Amino acid sequence: MVQNTILPKRNSMIVIIYSLLILFMFFFLSAVLYFHLPQQKTNVHAELTDNTVVQQPQKIVLGKYYSLSLSGQYKVLLNHAWEDFYQDKNINRLAHPKNEKEVYQIYSNYNAAENKVDILIGYLVDKTQKVSSPYDVLTLASGKYLKTQSVLDTWYQAQANKPAVNINYQYDYEQIQLDEQYAIHSQTAYLSVE
Repeated sequence: MVQNTILPKRNSMIVIIYSLLILFMFFFLSAVLYFHLPQQKTNVHAELTDNTVVQQPQKIVLGKYYSLSLSGQYKVLLNHAWEDFYQDKNINRLAHPKNEKEVYQIYSNYNAAENKVDILIGYLVDKTQKVSSPYDVLTLASGKYLKTQSVLDTWYQAQANKPAVNINYQYDYEQIQLDEQYAIHSQTAYLSVE
């Protein structure tokens, strides 16, 4: 003979408290993930016509050179360059940066035939100084620059569309502001124009 088992009655107050705790846990974990994981910037391709030409003063940057192939997975190579830059303990000793959270990424020696470019990642310094390889000091000339969000995106747009200004493809750079966790907070690109 099968015996009927009766389940205990549910206390409605416990059910309500349990449900509220589940909701609270969901919102708490969402907030933790949102505020503590590095935010990946969505790279929106801005139109070249939306950008402005600005006058920039001379800047001297001490940093480390990397060669970047723009074919294939160039973002992976760029990430490796940044990891190497962050792990390099000598760069801070050499540059004595006033602001470790302001980093410059300079693009030079663009080779369209091989689809390669050299990048220097470094800090602003007050004066040029002698450094040995793989470090270098680069002086960015004062002059007119197209202000935009990304050097590479603007290069690709310029190749696809005829821009209103002539880009020199020499010593274009990105001024990058980092947050407290050293993730990119903001980025402004400057492209040398005629």
